[in-house]
This record gives sequence, C-alpha cells and structure tokens, in this order.
Amino acid sequence: MNRWWAKRTLRVWVALVITLLVIVATIWATMQLLADISGAATSWRIDLTTFAWFASAVSGFLISLIMLYRVGSALTLHYRVDRNALTIHWLGNTAVVPMNLITAVEPSVSVKQKPGLLTRFAYTTGVGQAADEQVLNFFSTQPIAQALLLRTTGGSYVITPAQRESFIQELESRLNLGVVQVQSEGVVRSSRIAYDFWLNNAVRWTLVVGLLLNFAVWGLIAWRYNQLPLEVPIRIDATGAVSGVEAREQLLALPLVGLLAWLINAGFGALVYRSSRAGAFALLIGSAVIQLFLGVAVWVVVRG
Repeated sequence: MNRWWAKRTLRVWVALVITLLVIVATIWATMQLLADISGAATSWRIDLTTFAWFASAVSGFLISLIMLYRVGSALTLHYRVDRNALTIHWLGNTAVVPMNLITAVEPSVSVKQKPGLLTRFAYTTGVGQAADEQVLNFFSTQPIAQALLLRTTGGSYVITPAQRESFIQELESRLNLGVVQVQSEGVVRSSRIAYDFWLNNAVRWTLVVGLLLNFAVWGLIAWRYNQLPLEVPIRIDATGAVSGVEAREQLLALPLVGLLAWLINAGFGALVYRSSRAGAFALLIGSAVIQLFLGVAVWVVVRG
C-alpha cells in the first residue's frame, strides 16, 4: 500500500516560523514573570504588569501546544489507498473513507462555506459546505482551487496529494477492483486524548470561558495586591465570619487552585468524552463554576 504525502507548501513553513516566534515570546514572558516573583514571597512584585506576564506565559504555552500540533499534523499528513478504503493519516490519527462509499473523484472543489479560521493554521481541517450543500471534510494543505474532491454517499473529502495525477490513477484502479472487506467511515484511531473532544466548538468555548474567568481572578488580585495589608482574612467559618488571617501572599493560592482545577477537569473531560459527553461537559462547566466561586472569595477579601 503506497503512501501519498500531502503537498507541502510555503504555508506550513510560515506556520512553523510563527510557532517558533510564539514559543520565544512565551519563554520571554516566563522569564519576566520569574524575575518578578524571585526571592522571598514577601518581596514579590505583584501588580498588573506581573499579571500581564503571567497571562502571556500561560496563554502562550497553550497556544504553542496547539500550533505545534497543527504544524506536526501538516508535516505528517498523508494518504494511503487499498481495495477497501482510502485512509488519511496525521500525527497518530487515522480517518477512513471506505471505497464502497466513494461515488466520484473530482479535480476541483466548489466551496460555499470554509472551515473556521482557527482550523486553517498550517493546513486546513474541519468541516465546510460545498456549493451543492454537501458536507466537506477538509484534510488539505493547498488552496481550494488546487484540491481534489472525493464524493461519498454521506459527504465529501477535500485532499491535496503531492503527486496528484498518480494518486488519481491509483485510486481509480483500486475502485475498479472492488471491495473485499467493508470498512466503517470516520476517525477510527486517534491519539490517546479524544480527537472529537477538541473539534467540538462548545468544548472549546467552555474551556476558553473557564480560563478567562481564572485570569480574571488573577487580575483582581494583581490590581489590589499592593493596597492589601500584610495579613488578610482568608479563613472563614461556617457562619461566614472571619476565623483567622493569613499572609497576603496566601491569597495567590486561590486562583492557582482554580487553574489546576481547569487543567485537571479538561484532561479528564477529554478522557471521558467518548463514553459520556454529558460527563465531559459537566467537568468543564464545573471548572468554570469553581472560578466564579474563587472570584467571589477573592473579591470579598480585596474589597476590604
């Protein structure tokens, strides 16, 4: 079974350069943050500038991971053809297009709706819509005008093999041979963390909202930190009355707990997504609710 690499264009190399620049910027922000919080906790510089370095370091790290994944996917994207199916491979993932479902191979694609902008970094993935309203599944590295369209009974696939003509000949010859074993359509093997989890827009927005709420808690502390007394009333009893005070730097533990909860719930959400989408969303929403409670607790302290 031959391996047909997707055509590599300037686009992926530009994406790689941008990714490296983001990584450098993230390292710089992290160094500035560490400089502000070096030494004894009582001498830490905590203000809105420090918060900016922190937010840049955390968001830069997460964005770098996403960019690296997409660049790696673009560089490893390839297609394989046998009598039973066309398979699409990228960075440990495999999508299957059964041969018995392919109805046509067309040298051009007429697109009504492209995938979202975020799914077009380094290469194009995701779901779009053709001019005839058919669903388009993108696995391409080139502009639409240079892509190849595989029509199936349930949708279409947009691909961009480097050796286009040879690939078409190979595919058509396999189609003429007929199918020996019927295969299931879709992503049949993916990385350990659920592929569909990260494609879900609701999942993405819930994660973003949870992280932004956590940043808001950090920002609230940074805004008022230097105006707080050296000891603040953090410990509260069951009646809501202050039962003790702690050094003000202990206040930083609250949003840190929130950030860890966000990361842990995101990880477990990805792991349980295939078996229970409701459970995954409950974890993600729960982490956002935790940020709200922490925000209220911090506001009670910083308002004096």
